[in-house]
Amino acid sequence: MNLYTSKSKWAASALALSLLTAGIAPSATLAAALQPATSFTDVKAGFWAEKHIAKLAYQGILTGYDNGQFLPQRSVSQQEAVLIALRFAGLDDEVKQSEAIVFPKDFVVGTFYKSYIMLAFDKGLLDRSEEFALAQKDKGNEWGSKPASREWVTKLMVKAIGEEDLALDLQNEASAFTDRDKIDKEYLGYINAASQLGLIKGVTVDQFDPKANVNRASLATLFSRSQALYPVQYEGEIDGVLTAVGEDGIIVYAGGEERSYELTDRTAVYRYNSEQPVQLEDLELYHDVTVIGQAGQALYIELMGDEPHVKKITGTIDRIIPSSKIIKLWNEEENNTVDIAYDDQLIVKDSAGKELEFSDLTRDSEVVVTQDTFRKSPLALSITVQSSPINKSDEGTIESINVLAGTIKVKDSSDGTSSELTVPTGVIVTWQGEVLSGLADLRVGDRISYEVKNNSVTRINVLQTSEKTVQGQFYSTDGKIISYQNGTKLETKFLAFSVDVKIDGFSGATINDLIRETDQIQLTLDANDKVTKIEVLNRKVETLVGAQVQNFDPVTNLLTVVDSTGTSPESFYLDAKTKVDYNGTSMTLEAVKGLLVKNGKITVGFTGKKVVLLQFVFKYSGSLLSLNTTNNIITLQLDGSSVISLPYNSPLGVEAAGQASSTLNDLRAGDKLTVLLNSTQDKVAAIQVHRTLQYQVASIDLVAKKLKLTGSDGSVVEAAASSLDILDENGVKLPYTELAPGTTVNVGFIGKLPVSLRSVAVSYGIVQSVSSNSVAITDYSGTTTTVALGAGFQIIKNGTTSSSSAALKAGDRVELRRNEKDAVVIAVNSGLTKKFWKYDAAAGQVLVRRLLTETDYKYNVDASTQITLEGGTTGSLSDLKDGDAIILYVYKNKVTEIRKQ
Repeated sequence: MNLYTSKSKWAASALALSLLTAGIAPSATLAAALQPATSFTDVKAGFWAEKHIAKLAYQGILTGYDNGQFLPQRSVSQQEAVLIALRFAGLDDEVKQSEAIVFPKDFVVGTFYKSYIMLAFDKGLLDRSEEFALAQKDKGNEWGSKPASREWVTKLMVKAIGEEDLALDLQNEASAFTDRDKIDKEYLGYINAASQLGLIKGVTVDQFDPKANVNRASLATLFSRSQALYPVQYEGEIDGVLTAVGEDGIIVYAGGEERSYELTDRTAVYRYNSEQPVQLEDLELYHDVTVIGQAGQALYIELMGDEPHVKKITGTIDRIIPSSKIIKLWNEEENNTVDIAYDDQLIVKDSAGKELEFSDLTRDSEVVVTQDTFRKSPLALSITVQSSPINKSDEGTIESINVLAGTIKVKDSSDGTSSELTVPTGVIVTWQGEVLSGLADLRVGDRISYEVKNNSVTRINVLQTSEKTVQGQFYSTDGKIISYQNGTKLETKFLAFSVDVKIDGFSGATINDLIRETDQIQLTLDANDKVTKIEVLNRKVETLVGAQVQNFDPVTNLLTVVDSTGTSPESFYLDAKTKVDYNGTSMTLEAVKGLLVKNGKITVGFTGKKVVLLQFVFKYSGSLLSLNTTNNIITLQLDGSSVISLPYNSPLGVEAAGQASSTLNDLRAGDKLTVLLNSTQDKVAAIQVHRTLQYQVASIDLVAKKLKLTGSDGSVVEAAASSLDILDENGVKLPYTELAPGTTVNVGFIGKLPVSLRSVAVSYGIVQSVSSNSVAITDYSGTTTTVALGAGFQIIKNGTTSSSSAALKAGDRVELRRNEKDAVVIAVNSGLTKKFWKYDAAAGQVLVRRLLTETDYKYNVDASTQITLEGGTTGSLSDLKDGDAIILYVYKNKVTEIRKQ
């Protein structure tokens, strides 16, 4: 029997073990769901009572007829029902066939059955006086050969499982069945009890039909279900824990030892909560099973639970004692060292599921041990190495930096793997011979050389940087270069093509807004030492929103205003460098002097008494604080914490993306709004709602410079690239030409106008484990990441959206992204079940077998497509043969994984 009796027994199930499910597909001859579960010629595969007939037949409770038939529709006589009830209760061996038995002449029973009926009387399964009275009442029918009614059998069954007390408690309760009036009084309590215990169902949703005859299929179902409440150990039957599944055998741990069973093409395989047979591969390791066997062969297997008998222990290896097969593990939860016993079947793997050698376990390795809980002396079943002590020197590219945690993530140049490294405070960081201040001076994208000892970085040298910062006092600029004072030294840097200027409180600042010998600036330099960003460190622009002009002197450029409440007068000076914005259009001071009339509404940005920004107000943007529909007043919290209340005329137009029409009733406190003023600037004329929605890039028109976006609801949005602020998932500006069709994006709208677009990171992988608040996912590069689900997460599976992580299970292939509200969304890909035909290398496509009516049979693949073979091992396309059953996992018109079944 090919049953993997050494470590190979487990090697074939390595992935299955990591998921705590059996993963070995049975051979074609063992496809249990395709074969009848019984040898009865008239019980076909898929028959509604097939499971129960098979189980009771293998237990010796039910038998067939000489012609090989079971006759499931044949009515059961009362004497046959008693015989089956006694076998069910394990009492038939107490029958004394030699005794002479005489019953009243009206109580006619077949000679063979007399001893069984007498035993049923003695054991209390039947009541003599009741049954004699029934026989006396119905003299036209022999008591023994009379067909058993549904109500009579129900009473017999309830007594057989010892639930008569429950029946007596419920005898005065009304039945839930609508034909309750047809139930004889002496049976009512028994029917109520059987219904409450889940043993019986009606012939329809609400009718019991108590006088109907019981057929052999129904009787088998009735007693099979009752075994959950009245367990009996039948000959050849064991209850245990499934420890191995092979192509033609299983191993079950029971009674302190492991027992092996061969499988045949007639082995019946079921789950406790299903009436239909399942495949052998659906059995789950380390779960409870019931096996009925004969001569070393498994006739019937039933998985009896959903929880594996294992536990996980997290710790750090202290030492290994091979002579005793003991691992000393430091467990932080118990704050001591625990002994972990193992044997030669132990599986060792890394966090990505790759199998390792036992010798790869080293002191100080952080591991997760999966240990059984069913043995008296538990054994380690698998050990997952989370991390091992690292000592190395390498070069790589920084992928992320966490200054607070003191860590960096580096993609190594040598093998392309990514790892997170701890950088202790005080580690020397150098660049071009200059000692930098530490992590704060490193940038994502920097190429570095580094040294690691005992998991901690001891040295970092920046080989090439994407950014570097310097500071000084602004001196001058001609638009091509900028000069700044660094101590006593005047230094000059070239400006990049696009320079971002940041002045606190000054939106849209440019290099011309810098003040010579006043502004302390920080310059960000790219890899070519050109300035890409200028940040003023010592100056803040204050803003007066909704100010009203009181007076303007065009000669002295002295401006006097009051605030939005009409109080607190302020005076400011304007000059030629004052930035003027007139309803989105940049204008010169001279051009707008005539517009600074009394009571005109403006926004003033100033430093000291100097105006650096002057905006003529035709709109306000902020968060809705309140909406008074009685007095027609809307109050906003503006950016910068100012509060303004504005009147409006009703009805008032409201525009929001994703909605055909909107009204004031759709607004909620906290909504970000832009309110547009009328021509006299004294009332709100319209409202635009700020909203972020998620789309996919459908196409890019490079000639018209337009993007076409599609929503999950089929909606289409077109946007000019020039009107969008386009960013990648890290917030870095991105040319629209680098967006690829199929990219998921969050689009920011003001009203129905798209104004910003940010790509959304989407990843694909396999679920490793699930908890109530996190999911561990291994992507197709082999990196395992634990994702905190957070608030508002969604699990999409089989077209249904759930807010419970229980919708996921280990082994699910998933797409991971965040929605427009930054909540985690995990979509399960159930895959496409196909039969492999061939691989077209020239076209980069896998072709599958198809019906004549099917048009989709070619699927795009590339070098990143993972091929998963039986047992979870990784292979290549050359391992697939014509006719192989496969599952394709397709995302965005490309196959990410092909799994051979």
